[in-house]
Amino acid sequence: MIMFGPVGTKYVFDALMREIWLRSNNRLLAMGLILPSLGFLLGASLVVVAVNYPSVQWLTLVGGLVMAASLAAGGVIANTLRMPRLAYEHEHLLVYLGDVTPFRIPVEIVECFFLGHGPAMLAGAEEHGAETRTIIVRLAEAAEAWKNREVKPALGHWCNGYVTIRGTWCEPITPDLVQGMNPATIEIHRQRRAEAVAAKNRRDAAVGECSQRAEAKPRWPAAWMIDIQEPNAGALGARPADVWR
Repeated sequence: MIMFGPVGTKYVFDALMREIWLRSNNRLLAMGLILPSLGFLLGASLVVVAVNYPSVQWLTLVGGLVMAASLAAGGVIANTLRMPRLAYEHEHLLVYLGDVTPFRIPVEIVECFFLGHGPAMLAGAEEHGAETRTIIVRLAEAAEAWKNREVKPALGHWCNGYVTIRGTWCEPITPDLVQGMNPATIEIHRQRRAEAVAAKNRRDAAVGECSQRAEAKPRWPAAWMIDIQEPNAGALGARPADVWR
C-alpha cells in the first residue's frame, strides 16, 4: 500500500516518469512469495490456537513473530517485483543491480546494447554449467568514472565499462528485445544533439542582437537638437573685447 506522503508521492511520480526497458523475472520472484505466505498462515494458526486454548498463551507471541517475519520477507520480495532491471528516466539509464536505488548512468555515455551468454548463478546450477542469456551495455571508453561498480553477482557484472545483466532474474531476453534498445538510445542521442544545437543557436542569436544594439547610433528627434553658436557681440550692444572679458 502506497502512502501519499512526501515519500509516497515521489515514488508514484518516479514510477510514472520512468520508461521501463527490461523488467524483472516476475514469475520466479512470485514463486518466492509462496514461502512467506505459508509462514504467515502458520503464524496466524498459532495465534488462533492460543486464543482457543488459554494454557498455551505463549503461542500468541510465537505466532506474532512468525507473521511479522513472513510479512517482512514478503515485502522485500514484493518490492523486488516492482523494480525493473533497466529503465530510462530524465536523460539517465537506470540500472538495478543491487539496492532499491539504481545506478543512474548519463545516457550520453551509453553506446549500445548487445546479446551475450553467462553463468546462471543459481544454487546448484553451477555444477551442471547452467548458462543464461545476458544483456551487455557498453559504455563510452572515455567515461573513466563509470568503468567499474560493485553489484550483486547474482544479478550481473560491471567491469571495464561493460555492464552485464543476467537473464536469470529478468524477463526472457530475446534478440528483438535487445535490438529494440539500440534504436531507442540512438533516438535519444539524436534528440539531445538537436536540443544542444537549438540552444546554441538561441544563444548566438541573443549575443548577435545585443551586439547590434550596442553598435547602433542613437537617433535623436530634430526638435531635441540645439544649435549652439558663439555670442553675437553686435546683438548684445558691446564690443567683442568686452564680451569675453
